[in-house]
Amino acid sequence: MTEMMMAEITIPFASYRPYHGETEHSFLNTQTNMILDSATQESLEIFNNQPEDEDNEKMQCKSLVDLLDQTSTPFGRRLLRKWLSSPLTDVSKILERQEAVEDLVSNIDIVNQFKD
Repeated sequence: MTEMMMAEITIPFASYRPYHGETEHSFLNTQTNMILDSATQESLEIFNNQPEDEDNEKMQCKSLVDLLDQTSTPFGRRLLRKWLSSPLTDVSKILERQEAVEDLVSNIDIVNQFKD
């Protein structure tokens, strides 16, 4: 950056931290998350779904995110998309998430209070 005279432009505005490798709190931790490339995401129709019969305009095709998204906030939508684009591979983390969802489903009255 110094050679290109970029240091004077970028460094004053940046907040740098030393890189210590992947941690358990890194979102894209390849030990706990699977990285899905764009071709895989397209094939699995996670975010976009292509109708099988393009002539039939009434055909409702929904992507996986469309089927699962019952979020109430933009943050929830972003988190759901992040989770779907990089699914967990660590069994203990998957079980933790399943337990959390089970708790929410079994206490739907409490969840609805926060939705309103």
